[in-house]
Amino acid sequence: MDSRQNCYLLWDNGSVRQENGNVLVYRITAISSNNKDCIKDVNQSIVDLSVNGTLNNGTFISRAPHKVRIYKQGDFLFMDRYDTASSCNEDETAVRIGRVENFSVIPDGRGVFVNATFISSNGKKYSIVKRFGR
Repeated sequence: MDSRQNCYLLWDNGSVRQENGNVLVYRITAISSNNKDCIKDVNQSIVDLSVNGTLNNGTFISRAPHKVRIYKQGDFLFMDRYDTASSCNEDETAVRIGRVENFSVIPDGRGVFVNATFISSNGKKYSIVKRFGR
C-alpha cells in the first residue's frame, strides 16, 4: 500500500472519531499475521489490515479527505490532490486526466462556474460541471 494512501478516518455510530474536538486520523497498513482484520476493497478482493486503533462492530473506514485542483495545461486536463490530514501530507500531484475538448471558468457572483469536457485515456468523453463559491 502506498504511504500516501494509508490515512483514514474511523466512524462509529455515524460520527467520526475525535479526541478533545480534534478528528483522529489512523494509518492502515497491510499485514500478513494471523491476528488481523479484513475489509473488501473496491475490486471486491480481501485486504488484510492492521489499524493503530480499535475496530468495533459496524466501524466505517473512510479515506482522509483531499483538496482537489483541476486545471488545463496545454491540451490536457490535470488534477492535483492535496491531503488535508496533517499527519498524511504527502501530496499527489499532476495526474493527467485526459485531452481537453472544452474548459471554461466563468465568474458567478462571489464564486466561479467551471465547465470542462475531456476525452480520457480509454477514449470515453466526460464532463465536469461545478459551481464553486465563497
